Amino acid sequence: MTSARLPVTGPGAEVRAELMLAVQAGVWLMRNVLRTTALAEAEPEQLAQQIESLFQALVFSAPESPETAPPRSAQR
Repeated sequence: MTSARLPVTGPGAEVRAELMLAVQAGVWLMRNVLRTTALAEAEPEQLAQQIESLFQALVFSAPESPETAPPRSAQR
């Protein structure tokens, strides 16, 4: 399988790109197959705006290194 050129670069780029695909597939599955109420009844434009925000976070963020990340106990 060849990977398409994605605007995701830097540390963890492949993982972030695959997370984008997972979000897209999950939304499609829940909206069209499982027909969950909120997603099935949501306006496509509303969903697109919210998904775009998620994708922007994935495209323009890089994971923190273990040295700069807060301790796990502080993340809860």
